[in-house]
Order: sequence, then structure tokens, then C-alpha cells
Amino acid sequence: MRAWSLCAVGALAVVAVAAGPVGARDRLERLQGLVRQVGEAAPEALAAELAALVDEEILENLRTGGVFASEAFIQERLDALTGAWGGARFGVRRLPRAGSAGSAHGETTVGLYAMEGLAGGGSARVFSSGGGSAGLLASLAHEGTPQLHEWPPAGDGAPQLALSWLGGGEGGSGRRFRVEVWRRDARALSRVWSTAEAVGAELVASEVRIARGEVRLRYEARYPGWKPGCEGQTEHEDVYRAGPMAPGVHLARRRVVNGWHRELQEAVTRFFDALARQDRRALAELVPESPLRARLPLGLVPEPACEVRPPESPEAVVVAATDERPPRRAPWSLWWRRHGRGWRLTGAAPVLQ
Repeated sequence: MRAWSLCAVGALAVVAVAAGPVGARDRLERLQGLVRQVGEAAPEALAAELAALVDEEILENLRTGGVFASEAFIQERLDALTGAWGGARFGVRRLPRAGSAGSAHGETTVGLYAMEGLAGGGSARVFSSGGGSAGLLASLAHEGTPQLHEWPPAGDGAPQLALSWLGGGEGGSGRRFRVEVWRRDARALSRVWSTAEAVGAELVASEVRIARGEVRLRYEARYPGWKPGCEGQTEHEDVYRAGPMAPGVHLARRRVVNGWHRELQEAVTRFFDALARQDRRALAELVPESPLRARLPLGLVPEPACEVRPPESPEAVVVAATDERPPRRAPWSLWWRRHGRGWRLTGAAPVLQ
């Protein structure tokens, strides 16, 4: 159970009874009720109730208008809620209007809710307001902490927003990451682009830069033979840009880092498959020396260990394997070298124990 700050709850009470929308006192009482449920109710249910309470705070301020609907005033209210709830963080951002098309859509306000301690993820809530009315256009939830980035409007002037979610670490290879670009229409949002579609849902990035209309990513490329936590594996450095004429976001450039590892693993995967099927033709291609092919045990299987470049032979790569034949499992080292036609197995021997 979290250690709650009585001072923070007291501060929230002071803010709640200050001049402003009349529902603040009721939300304070409901918040105190949620605090008492921590450790008893399901974290997902508490997170949903807390998010709904924060939604109400934002919507009531937007409908009240005037200074109460300003980004600064709403953020002050959310800061009090953040302090009262402890680990959760609530932020609000107002999108700038983009010409006549943007003005026609009214104001766009984005709430950023991070509740890692409760639900393990974060949500971005997009609100529309204008003319004394306000509504929730969309609730976008993914794993990680949400953040809003500056993004140019669409070619017809419709507002667009770029959102990212930064998740937990994956060893030394980076952190889970997701980026989405959304278009704001009069009554709804439509997704323009997502890293889940462009790269994959399990994106683990070591470097991310999001500027106005551009996303730069360095991330690990997953492929057969890829292993978590190993150095020197293949990565991609991608640059995605919003086109000035064509709608959407497009890949502008891709640089492959350590492409040799993916090429090696393609050959290694084919080797183990050919060995299991006793495909002599494929083995002859991947293992050119017939005496070496004759020594290979049919029970060899790959081991999930990082490859090694021996200091005495840096042009070679040693891949770990295991002979599964009875009476006992025996570790093997497989020596691979790149030749004109690709990677080939040039040596293999059991590891002395």
C-alpha cells in the first residue's frame, strides 16, 4: 500500500474549495474514497475510476470557460490531484490552433495520465471545447508514460498531434516505446501513423527524437537468432517524416547497423534446419568441407548464448550449440566465417569440460 501524504490531501482540500467549478468538493470526497480502497480493490478498477475523476475535473473547467478553462489553471488543479495520489502524474496541454481550419474545430486539450503504480500504463485523453461545451473525443491507452509532441497540421489545416509512450527497460538494449500521430476532425480522432504498424508492436528503442514533423528511431531489429541483451546485433536507424504534399507519415531514410549479425543468423538458422531434416544439399552449401560435415552430430541444437568474436581470430564468429544425444548433453562451439557467397561453417568441436 502506498504511503499517503496528509499534507498533500490537505493541500488538495484547500484548492478544491477555492473559487472555481462547483464539482471540485465532490471530486475531493470521491478521491478520498479511492484512497481508502487502495490494497482492497483491483488496481485496474481504481485506475479507471481515478482517470474518470480527472476527466471530470478537466471537462468542468473547460465548460466553465474563462480563466478556469486556461491550461495553467487546469494544470494547477491536476497538480493537486497528482500530489494527493502519490505516484500518479496528471498533466494537460493545449494544442495551438492552425489557421481557419484549426479554429473551426475549436480548442483541443490533451490530458496525460501516468499511473504506473496502478495500471502499469498511461493514457492520453483528447478533449474538444468551444462555445460553452466540451467533450472527450478519445482515450488512448498503452504501456508506458505518455507524452505529447509538437506536430504540424495536415495539408488541409486540420490539427494533428503526436503522442509517445515510454515503457520499461529491456536489459541493455533500450526501452519499450510507441509513437502515434493522430488527426483531429470536428467530432473524432483518426490515427494517421503508428510505430506499431511501421516497425512492430514490440518496439525496443535505444534512441528516440521527435521534432516537428519528424520521428528518428534507433531500435533493435528482431529476427530469427536474435537474443536479448547481446551486443553487436542488428539495429535500424529510421527517419520518418510528415510529407508536405502526401498525407500521412513516411519512411525517409533507414540505416542498418551491424547488418552482419542478421546475415549470420540467417545462415545459422538454415544450418540447424538442414541438420534436423538431414538435407545434404543444404548442408553441403553451408558446410563446404566434407570431413567437417561428417563430424557433425545430428543432435546439435542452437543455444541462446551470445556470439563471440575470438581475439586471436576476429574475422570468425563462434556460435554456441548443444549435442542433445544421450547419454548426456554436450556443449559445442561452431566457428563461422564470411566468404564470398555468405557465412559458412568452417569449424566445429565439443567444448572441453
